[in-house]
Amino acid sequence: VLFGGQESFDTYERDTWEGVKFSLGASYMVEPVDDTKALFDELGLKPSRIEDPENAMIVDGKLVKNPWTTGVDDLPFPKEVRGRLKQAFQEVSELADEVAVPARDSPEKLLELDKIPAVEYFGQYGPELVRMMSPYIRNCFAIEIEEVSALGALTFLACEFAPIYSFPGGLAEVTERIAEKLGDKKVRYG
Repeated sequence: VLFGGQESFDTYERDTWEGVKFSLGASYMVEPVDDTKALFDELGLKPSRIEDPENAMIVDGKLVKNPWTTGVDDLPFPKEVRGRLKQAFQEVSELADEVAVPARDSPEKLLELDKIPAVEYFGQYGPELVRMMSPYIRNCFAIEIEEVSALGALTFLACEFAPIYSFPGGLAEVTERIAEKLGDKKVRYG
């Protein structure tokens, strides 16, 4: 996954579905800056900003656009629950501004969250948030919410509060361009 200003990313391959290319890994990133932007410039890549709605989630059978931000009021929960979720997302958004990559460079108060399971952290805001975060974490990490720390989950969730960018067909475009420059045998896929 690419994080703006950082050099770390995993290589991904692509597949197609009905003629549409898609990455088999991460599909978007925050705005590239610093070393990441320099790499993209060298590779001749310019990501496009994903326009609203940036994210969507089906909750209790209802499609909710931007559930972490502007769509909180559209969630199919009672007003009191939506109020708790707004508070949770506001707090998470503020913490997201402090998350560093690598996470070990984050402030000490955030490093303490690495000792707490994500299910416990998000559970303080109610079972609805745990229900929303469980498939999100499964998608991001390929593990269950009980198996990742709160800091690990916040590292990914931080991206949901900033504009996001991608390439047609996802981030595999980066890997393909690197392979073109270095030679396919120097890039390990899968």
